[in-house]
Amino acid sequence: MYRYIAKRICMLIPVLLGITLIIFTIMSLAPGEPGRIILGERASPEAVEELNRELGYYDPFIVQYLNYLKDICTGNMGNSYKTGLPVIEEIMARLPVTISLAALAMLFSTLMSVPLGVLAAVKQHSIFDSLTMVAALFFTAMPAFWLGILLILFFSIYLGIFPVMGASSFRHFVLPALTLALTNMAIDLRMTRSSMLEVMRQDYIRTARAKGVSDKVVIFRHALKNAMIPVITSIGINFGYLLGGTIVTEQVFGMPGLGSLLINAIRTKDTPLLTGTVLFLAFMFSVVTLIVDVSYGFFDPKIKAQYQQR
Repeated sequence: MYRYIAKRICMLIPVLLGITLIIFTIMSLAPGEPGRIILGERASPEAVEELNRELGYYDPFIVQYLNYLKDICTGNMGNSYKTGLPVIEEIMARLPVTISLAALAMLFSTLMSVPLGVLAAVKQHSIFDSLTMVAALFFTAMPAFWLGILLILFFSIYLGIFPVMGASSFRHFVLPALTLALTNMAIDLRMTRSSMLEVMRQDYIRTARAKGVSDKVVIFRHALKNAMIPVITSIGINFGYLLGGTIVTEQVFGMPGLGSLLINAIRTKDTPLLTGTVLFLAFMFSVVTLIVDVSYGFFDPKIKAQYQQR
């Protein structure tokens, strides 16, 4: 198990290197000088040129990239061009909001998709099954910003239950988390339903029923546990996407998370902040994927035995 985890961690290195190279190349091709961005439009050309030289802006691309990698290896992601603060401090200040929003959205999505998917599989071809699939596709097709606006109009303005903007209390997270959950639950719901249908057709399920085992025991003890592996994969990947995919939702609800930080970095061409944020999100997504892979062993003893052999 430990060898497998170490191997997967080593595989993260080329992935993160590729991401830094792509982002660094795109930002280097974008117009604008860091000296002008930091000092402002009223700064003299001499001051801008001097600051560009100090930042290594005139160095060859490969030199700039290698210097950036050297700083990353020492834990230094640079300082923001706009605020002058270390990038890692900017990220850590916004990280709790994004993680809380993504975790709550994943919780809402799981609580809705897994039970509905199991019931849809048990009641295959029924009216409930059809309505569940139609509702899931409806929310998936609806843009997140539009659904968020509708929820604000109904629950915040009309009913006055939840606040419109901010992230200072749990009530501020309910509507944005529900927005993300409704637009992402269709994948988990359909995955749960199809996985349950496949497991329910297995011979050991027929044997358990032939022995007189109750439907509840067959569904929850035998079928659901074996059907959870693809569902866990889907939930884990969706959580990874939520960490970096909350940009639109955070903008609609005015939440100070990594999504709004990323948008501001793009608008101001804040290269250190943009590159550091994307790299951090990619690292978190890779860690989530690793946790999902390791969790397979808790649901399937065969997979756990394979991990121990690696």
